[in-house]
Parts: sequence; C-alpha cells; structure tokens
Amino acid sequence: MMAVFFSNISAIRSVTDANTAAQSRYAKALALETALLRQNSQMRGYLVTGDKSYLKSYEEGRVDYDRASAELESELTDPKLIEAVRVSRKETLDWRAKWGDRLIKRVDGGDLAGAQAEVQGAGKAVLVSAAVLPLRDVRDAELAIIEEGAKTQESAMDTATTVLIVGGIALIGLAIGLAWLLSRAIATPIASLTNTMSTLASGRNDVDVEGAERADELGDMARAVLVFRDAAVAKQATDAAAAKAEAEQKMVVEIVSAQLSELAGGNLTAQIDADFPADYAAVKANFNAAVTSLRGLIASVMEATASIHSGSGRIAEASEDLARRTEANAASLEQTSAAIVQMDQRLKTTAAAAGQTVERANGAIGTVANGRSVAEGGGRGDGSRGRQRQGHRQRDRGTRQDRVPDPGSGYERGGRGGSRR
Repeated sequence: MMAVFFSNISAIRSVTDANTAAQSRYAKALALETALLRQNSQMRGYLVTGDKSYLKSYEEGRVDYDRASAELESELTDPKLIEAVRVSRKETLDWRAKWGDRLIKRVDGGDLAGAQAEVQGAGKAVLVSAAVLPLRDVRDAELAIIEEGAKTQESAMDTATTVLIVGGIALIGLAIGLAWLLSRAIATPIASLTNTMSTLASGRNDVDVEGAERADELGDMARAVLVFRDAAVAKQATDAAAAKAEAEQKMVVEIVSAQLSELAGGNLTAQIDADFPADYAAVKANFNAAVTSLRGLIASVMEATASIHSGSGRIAEASEDLARRTEANAASLEQTSAAIVQMDQRLKTTAAAAGQTVERANGAIGTVANGRSVAEGGGRGDGSRGRQRQGHRQRDRGTRQDRVPDPGSGYERGGRGGSRR
C-alpha cells in the first residue's frame, strides 16, 4: 500500500516536471508568436509614420525571436514540433527578407510613399501568418501535454486518495492526517494551478497565480503559469495596440481617399479638416499644402491662357489687315497692267502712221529725182558726163532709200545689218 502511494507521488512529481517543461515550451512558443507580431506591427508603424523609434522595437523583436527560437528548438524532443519551429524560423527569415527588412531599407532610402503603397497593395501577403501557424501547432501540442499531465495528476491524486482511504481503515488517524497534509500541501495548489491554467486557456488573463513564491515544484509550476499569463497579457496588449493603429490608419486612408476623389472631380477647394492622430498630422499638413499649391498653379495657367488668347486675337486682326492691303496692291497692279496694254496699242498705231509717212516721203523724193534727170538731159552740156552724174544720183537715191527705217519692225535697213534703235 505504501509502495502504491509513493509510486503515485512519484508519478505526480514526474507529471509536474513534465508539465513545467511543457508550460515553459508553451510560453516560449507564445513568446515567439508575440515577437513575430511585434516585428510586424513595428514595421507597419515605421512605414506609416517614418518614426525611427519603431525600428528599435523592431530589432528587439528580432533578437527576442531568434533567442527564443533557438531555446525552444533545443528543448523540444518531438521531430514534428522541431520541424514546425524550423519552418516558422524559415518563414520568418523569408518575411524579413521579402517584406520587413526590404521595406525598411526602402523607407530609409526616401521612398516612404512607395513602401506604403506596396504594403497596401500586398494585402494579406505581408502578414506573418505563415510563420505564426507552425508555432500554434507547437502551442497546441504543449497545451495537450499540459492538459494530459493535469489529467494524470488528477488520476494520481485520486489513486493516492483511494490508497489513503484504504490505508485509513487500518490507520485512521495517520491516514486522515497524511491525507489532510497531502491535500493541503499538494492537491490544493495543483488544483488551483490547474484551474488557473484552464482559465488562462479559455482566454481570461486577469487571474492571480498562487504559489509562485514557493521553492518546490509547485512553485516552479506556478512561475511557469505566471510566465504564460504574462505572455498572454502582453499579447493581448499588443493586439489591442495593433487594432488601434489599424483603425487609425483606416480612418486616415478613408479621409485622404475621399479628398483625392474630390480633387479628381475638379474640386480644388478640397481640404482635410478632420483631426488626425499625432502620427498622421504630417499627412494632413502635406495634403493641404499640396492642394493650395495646385490651386495657385492652375490659376497661373489660366492667366497665361487668357494672355495667349488675347495675343492670338491681335495676330488675327493684323493678318486680316495685311490681306486687305495685299488685295489693294493686286488691284493696283491690274490697273497698271491695263494702262501698259493701252500704251502698247497706241505705240503700234503711231508706228503704223509713221510707216505710211515714210512711204509717201520716198515717193515724193523719187518724183523729184525723175524731174531733175529730165531737166538735166535736156541741156547742152556733155551728154556723157550728164549721164554719169545722173547714174551717180540714182545710186545715191537708192542708198538713201535703203537707209529709211521700217516703222513696223523698229530696225534700220542697209549694209550695217540692222541695228536696234
């Protein structure tokens, strides 16, 4: 009977140690998840505000995750759980390379707006769910071990109680005393811790953990449960802060989007009048300043357009005036051309009359020459000499006739080949 009793006590102690280790692993898995969420939230905070104070918390989350991941992997014995931790670490490193570290470098390079747009466009892809889910498998496995240990503890306690009852038949007083001592020293704290763990597992984190000051295994269990509770409280606070930040960010995005729609519709008086959180005050100020500058620029463009329109009108008037002058000059040229044609006709008429006058003069000269020849032939002089002089005179008259100008052609006739007057 005593052997059975002590074996149950040993089983309770063994289960207690196993539960303590499981609770420690559970707490570390929860710490890993908290560190991941912390890195994600701090990275988002830095992308939203550009405040480098978020980078400090981001790096602390990175260090906490790497340390807790290595410790948890060294404590696990189940190959599946070890693989889950490794998968979580791999997904975490991939997330840092693809999103966290790369986007932070992009912001450090001065492209804050581009990084924000990329995160908004990525949607759920930027979340750390792929790294968190394997850790939840580890937590579920450790929680199952804790619950199984609690059941084993309860079973061992029941067996011990039965042994004590059976032994009490022989040693009522001793059995009752031992049972009371054991119940007070072991059963009650274990039951209290079990209830506390069940309460924490249900999502209530406002419970008090009793026995954390004890130096025995129950104290270890209580401290492990305390770590579990603190981690849950920290996660709850982190989730609340993340939800608040997300709500603020959503409000800012909605207001800015509405005002941008107003601008796209042509309303240049759009302004952000709503109160923004302190982290987004710069967004409001920059937006309003940009709209003011845009209004000034468009006003300048309108003034320049009006000036160009006025100048175009003046140019058009000058072109019409030039066209009128050109038409007047063309009319003058037509009149001048008509006058020249008339002058040409008059010159031709004058030339024809001059030709007729020359023909008449030639006729008269011929008549005079014939009369002179007759007069000279009737005289008594030397007939031969008279005939020679008459021949010379006729040749001279022929030469003079050849030299008379042709009024129709405008050229002189004769041996010189016709030179132009």
